[in-house]
Amino acid sequence: MGLTNIISGSVKSLLKAFPHDYATKIARKLRKDLEVYGQEKEAFTSGKGDVFVSGVRRSFGMRKEINQFEPETIRWIDHYIKDGEVVWDIGANVGLYSSYMAKIPGIKLVSFEPHAATYSELVRNIITNNSNDNREIYALNIALGEHTKLGNMEISSYETGFTSSTVLSEIQREAKGIIARQPIAEFRGDDFLKTFHMPPSHLKIDVDGAEESVLKGAKDVIAGLKTLLIEVEGELLEKFEELSDAYILSAGLHKCKINEPHSSRMCFFSRNPDDIL
Repeated sequence: MGLTNIISGSVKSLLKAFPHDYATKIARKLRKDLEVYGQEKEAFTSGKGDVFVSGVRRSFGMRKEINQFEPETIRWIDHYIKDGEVVWDIGANVGLYSSYMAKIPGIKLVSFEPHAATYSELVRNIITNNSNDNREIYALNIALGEHTKLGNMEISSYETGFTSSTVLSEIQREAKGIIARQPIAEFRGDDFLKTFHMPPSHLKIDVDGAEESVLKGAKDVIAGLKTLLIEVEGELLEKFEELSDAYILSAGLHKCKINEPHSSRMCFFSRNPDDIL
């Protein structure tokens, strides 16, 4: 059990010892007093200088190096994304990688994050790390999926930084402990492209179970890509080969090798079959 769980469990047990109304009052006071820590930005070291990000969920004692979480994602950004290119970050969360990309001169970045509280943190982090307000860097509180519609997304917490998805299996739903359905706007990637005319050269997808939905709605987007980085884990592993054949390889991209160190969750695709991450 981590230190965070020990502390939070102890506080919860202590509050249970008080009458409900008084415990609620204490909890609200604690939340107000602790908000300053939730909004405090941490400096993660990187080859582009420090990246200041708040809301990153990490364990006690972890290093403050930006490449400790997904080293292959940092290599992808460093080696393949060039000045002036358009990048879509689908499922940006609090924007650790969007904030890093925001430091690339001339980049055109669109970050998508549907979870309401997480989106607010994403906006703050991108603003903090974007030194040039004239660049085309956008953070959008929408989901990309198979349909363009208004709908709902099941969430497991109202807190910043929690992962969320427009599509959950019964196993995922039970594991996450769904507490609410958040209203959202969902776009097909191809409809978003036709509306806003920002075709990406590079695409990053991290959507916790909604990968198939995103791919189905973004055939034209994928057809124009130079590279694609997608997180694949859990139940998706069983059918990802079928998905990649139908929506990625058929668009002329090739699955390429990822060297160590890597997080073992990412798949890398490129127009050039000899590319290595």
